[in-house]
Amino acid sequence: MFYLALENNICHNYVTEKFWNSLRSLTVPVVFSRSVFEGMDVPSNAFIALDDFKSVNELVAHLKDLQNDTEKYLE
Repeated sequence: MFYLALENNICHNYVTEKFWNSLRSLTVPVVFSRSVFEGMDVPSNAFIALDDFKSVNELVAHLKDLQNDTEKYLE
């Protein structure tokens, strides 16, 4: 369902192969920062960004919610 596509550094306008491999395998990539994808042709709902959440607990709750709700997951 989810794939941690995390890099060692945040580089704007560079997306790792981990991200693309995740999409090809039909899993949702979890990335460090949403801003890396600004200006790129990547839909904002194609991934989950860690910096969208105030805490790890909030992220985990969101992932569990998506895992338990197919409609939300497919959005």
